Amino acid sequence: MHVRHALHAAVLAALLALLAAACGGGDDTTTVEEPKDPTNDFAARVLQLGEPLDTVMDIRDGELVPGLQAVLNPEAVMVIGNAVEDGGDRLTLIAETAGMTTAEEFRTAWEASRVAAFARFASGLRAADDPQAIRDELFLPDIASLPVHPDGVLVGSGRIETPDGSQRYFLVFDLVGTPAEIEQTVANQLDQSPWQATGGQSSEEIAIVQFQSTMSADVQGVAWVQPILASATLEAAAAAEAAAAAEDGDGDATATAPAVEGPLANLMYLIQALPPGGPEEEDFELPAARPLPQAFPAAFLVDDDMTVINTAWSTQPGATAFRVTILTPGSSFELAEDYRERIEGEGWEITGDDAVGFATLLGFASDDDGIQGQVQLDAFSEDEGFTEIVISLQVSSRSPAE
Repeated sequence: MHVRHALHAAVLAALLALLAAACGGGDDTTTVEEPKDPTNDFAARVLQLGEPLDTVMDIRDGELVPGLQAVLNPEAVMVIGNAVEDGGDRLTLIAETAGMTTAEEFRTAWEASRVAAFARFASGLRAADDPQAIRDELFLPDIASLPVHPDGVLVGSGRIETPDGSQRYFLVFDLVGTPAEIEQTVANQLDQSPWQATGGQSSEEIAIVQFQSTMSADVQGVAWVQPILASATLEAAAAAEAAAAAEDGDGDATATAPAVEGPLANLMYLIQALPPGGPEEEDFELPAARPLPQAFPAAFLVDDDMTVINTAWSTQPGATAFRVTILTPGSSFELAEDYRERIEGEGWEITGDDAVGFATLLGFASDDDGIQGQVQLDAFSEDEGFTEIVISLQVSSRSPAE
């Protein structure tokens, strides 16, 4: 089962803030694959948290990462891809719109980089005398773009692509203005076709606007607005504007760059897109086993040939909790009977034996009631050749007499 990536808004906002800080450290645009840029390497480590090892990342300082326009227009990309395969007059029109002389030239560009070729076509379509006539002839939908705040100055951007084909784009802007004013502008922009605002949250610390595409259910996003105390990006932009004015004779070349005045805010967009048709299905590979927590008190519930894929534990006054997830081949019904025998063979009591759908839930307690827990057994959702066993334990630190 594939699930859309979802992070708590406050956590993701913090990650984006770290990304913004990492992107603002230098003058050169680099990707995270470049080891000579420690700031971007730091941002990559932060954004890598919880992601598969072969996740692809691209972080840019002061410019937009390529590919967002293609991600926002999956139907248009499919139409052009079909034309590339079929050839004919439609491909010729696409090539002409993209500013190329032959259909074969566009096909070569498309095969080299769909992202770049689509961007050229979209740019040519916007500049065409009659874009609607071209779309009608190609049976092409409107080309969507992300509306961003008109006063925002780009700090940086990033792209994360996971192995299943899902992509996330981060756009980070700084601007002058109160968060309330910026929030209202952003909410209005993101509630006009082809976008629809779907939710929001507003407080003194942060404002959040959730939105989705009306052209594709696979494209959705979140915008965050939060106040900041200073912005090197805005200061650099003001200095560049003053220098340009001095060169034109409209300012004093020796004067100090004007200070950035007024309330400042950071505006961050996250756009998430699933690949057309949903994430790619991959064959399940059994991961390397994790060790049991050192103090886990029921090792008899785990055999050496079982694979522990996830563990968690927490301690609080009077009790310690454990949760262990196991994968093992075999039928969940047969394994449930085996666990009944294990628990009773240890001298513990089965306190509950319930079927919930196709899953079996076994409640149990140790002979002194110092340990209480549950075993849940069910077919593993990613490969029904395995049974997933989840063992939850609550261990009391008090003696039975207490």
